[in-house]
Amino acid sequence: MAALLSAADLVFSRAGAGTLAELIRCQTPALLVPFPEAADNHQAANADHFARLGGGEVVPQTGLAALLPRVLQLLSAPATLAEYGLRLAAADSALRWEEIVPDLEALAASAPSPAAAAAAA
Repeated sequence: MAALLSAADLVFSRAGAGTLAELIRCQTPALLVPFPEAADNHQAANADHFARLGGGEVVPQTGLAALLPRVLQLLSAPATLAEYGLRLAAADSALRWEEIVPDLEALAASAPSPAAAAAAA
């Protein structure tokens, strides 16, 4: 799926967490239509987060009539799509560091010191 997403100029999709993670990782701009019946309306929250990252736009299911004109508008605006892609690249980089550093710090804090490990052996 990553190869297809990476080759796309623009994706039209629902807003499941796995899909958004792939879109961010592949730096692929998207128009997202959250599934309104999703549990706790989580797809709307996911889509809003994606839009705040700058990777695309949210189209409510009730606004599908405006979708085709917006798709055509975006496809004729490569600079806008490139900007969305750059914002997703920045978000991907930031998200990885935000997750990795605290995990490493927690591991380092819970690991016994070399002297304590040697004394326990």
